[in-house]
Amino acid sequence: MITLAILLVLSIGVNLLLVWYCRRLTKQFLFFTESVGELEAALGAFDAHLNGIHELETFYGDDTLGGLIAHSKTIVDRIGDFYDGFSLDEEEEDEDEDLDGPA
Repeated sequence: MITLAILLVLSIGVNLLLVWYCRRLTKQFLFFTESVGELEAALGAFDAHLNGIHELETFYGDDTLGGLIAHSKTIVDRIGDFYDGFSLDEEEEDEDEDLDGPA
């Protein structure tokens, strides 16, 4: 009987430790996801700004700015793909589609 009590206390202790660790990992994951989202938004704004400069009469058709625009779009797309891999929103969208039924 004492052995069972000791095992119960150890099990509760290990479970509490695991719950604490999971909460800590979840907080770090959410912070990371938000940071990547903010980075994606900042690069999107940079891309829009660069496009605005390229459209100015002075710089219209400049190859250097055209290359910068293509490069910035590539970076924004790659970060968007990276963000989609970590986003929790996709799971929520899948659940919404399941509730709506087939289209």
